[in-house]
Amino acid sequence: MSLPNPLANCSTHPLIYQPLDQDRSEIRLLKLEPGAQDAEIHCRLVHASLKDKPRYEALSYTWGDVKNNRRDIWVHGHAVSISMNLEIALRHLRKPNEPRTLWVDAVCINQGDLAERSRQVQRMRDIFWSAQQVLAWTGEPDDDEGDEALELLRALGQPSAYMYFYELAAKPMALLSINFNRSWGKFESLFKFLNRPYWSRIWVVQELAIPGSAAGDVGWLDHDKVQVRCNSAWVPYSTFNLACASLVQLIPGIMSSVACLNQADPASRVKPAGLDMFGAIQSCIPTTSRQRLSIAELMHMTHFLKATDPRDRIYALIALARDEDRVLVPDYSVSTAQMLRELARHLILTDNNLTVLSGNRFTPSNTTDDESSSWAPDPEKFISSPKADWDPIATAFNASESRVPAVAFSADLRLLTAKGIIVDRITTVIGPFEFKKFPGLLSEDLHTSELGNSLRELEQYGSSLSSTNERDAFWRTLVLDSGTLGHGRRVSPAPQQIGEWFDVVLDGSGESDAVRFEATKLFYAQAGFTDRCFYATAAGGKGVGPHGTLSGDLVTVLYGGKFCYILREVGDRYVFVGDAYLHGAMHGELFDPSRQGDYKERDFVLC
Repeated sequence: MSLPNPLANCSTHPLIYQPLDQDRSEIRLLKLEPGAQDAEIHCRLVHASLKDKPRYEALSYTWGDVKNNRRDIWVHGHAVSISMNLEIALRHLRKPNEPRTLWVDAVCINQGDLAERSRQVQRMRDIFWSAQQVLAWTGEPDDDEGDEALELLRALGQPSAYMYFYELAAKPMALLSINFNRSWGKFESLFKFLNRPYWSRIWVVQELAIPGSAAGDVGWLDHDKVQVRCNSAWVPYSTFNLACASLVQLIPGIMSSVACLNQADPASRVKPAGLDMFGAIQSCIPTTSRQRLSIAELMHMTHFLKATDPRDRIYALIALARDEDRVLVPDYSVSTAQMLRELARHLILTDNNLTVLSGNRFTPSNTTDDESSSWAPDPEKFISSPKADWDPIATAFNASESRVPAVAFSADLRLLTAKGIIVDRITTVIGPFEFKKFPGLLSEDLHTSELGNSLRELEQYGSSLSSTNERDAFWRTLVLDSGTLGHGRRVSPAPQQIGEWFDVVLDGSGESDAVRFEATKLFYAQAGFTDRCFYATAAGGKGVGPHGTLSGDLVTVLYGGKFCYILREVGDRYVFVGDAYLHGAMHGELFDPSRQGDYKERDFVLC
């Protein structure tokens, strides 16, 4: 699939696009002519060599609807159709009395020339690094939006505010007891700003992280090379950065507050996309204690982000990745499916592990004639698993006990053969638990919703367990046998207090409604099955599987993997469903010498 060409009507016009001199590291710059805000937009393109250190500002923005909402600007006197969001940005950026020099990808790159596009994408790192300023145009506010978001952003961006909330976050119970009702309107306004489409765009990570990528976490914040547009004003990135850091401390309290849970709109009960973007940007800036991440780690960290061209979900990350991954080169002549297979092969062979296979995924196709391969890591099919134990970077799981992968690839890369063991077959599945569909505490649909029914089924399953050991294994499975304390510190095995909360959830008939509500809120805040399924196996094993888990699927351990993996038999091959937790098997227990012979080693041909 090729990227829609915003300049299709003039991409070959000699007055607009002349070939760039690659030896001189040439780029095109957009000279935005002065004018009143409501006047036609006139501009011209000039060539500049990055070696000459030209002065310009780089625009970070989202294309928006590239097919329908379009407007014309004039380039060298010729009408050029661009997205409405870009046209609005140019109107706001245009100066009344002097030209402004910008780099804007949709216009400065000949999008109709795949070869040029591939070369210029490789140069994006240098383009944003060399810019005098990076302007983060987050979009035009709605007519009903005031400046509440801006006011709260500036207040949270004060160092004193961050320190206060940081200290408060060390006391989870105090944080969860804050009453957000009086200030909910301001937080709702800020969440609306942080959920704008801009914060879901994959290229933004590179565009905002690169200006600081050579100076560490804060070295570039002093001069605020990046400016973020928030409603009516430009905000220095240092203020935005600190505001997001403050909000991260508050999020556990906000998300579990009555004010939030009462909201009918599911988007109001989910951590804003801008905070996920903030975390991704921070992780991509190397420091003396943090090296550049692998492309696999970056991909998992940013899988929730979007791109007009699905290949850009990988290509946008290459400039941020470690040196070993720089051999990956953007090539828009290669299909998305083949690019993902080549990426997976590169990472498996380079890292000598199966980390790239990790991730919660939508239900895979059961056919073998698809162009895609079920095992190839497609970010568009990934689903967030908020609990950090699912993070392949941070997890302490090591199900295969550090066994090295034994893999082979078919000549066309469609098939991956991996060695491992079958642990058991799944007989019971409850879920998936899509908390984003929670209808709100005040909703009449609360008890009849799909999520409500699944939670009731889960609690009934727990109540049916007679032995103490079984119930203990059950609640520990649901939280992946770990608990999260202040500042996100994880404790494993999970503290017994979490089990006491779950006992109240199951058998709290003698407790007051307030106590049951509080225990339910505290337990589900530790849940490890968000957007996943609980499963039980034929031998009584209990686990948490990916979104697409079905009864009859196989629980396996593949050598080189940190997790267990769910596979589905299709003839003599297997569809890869996703990674999984199996209680009592996540730290190499199945390979204990005392269990030798329990499981037969075999080759799985993944299609």
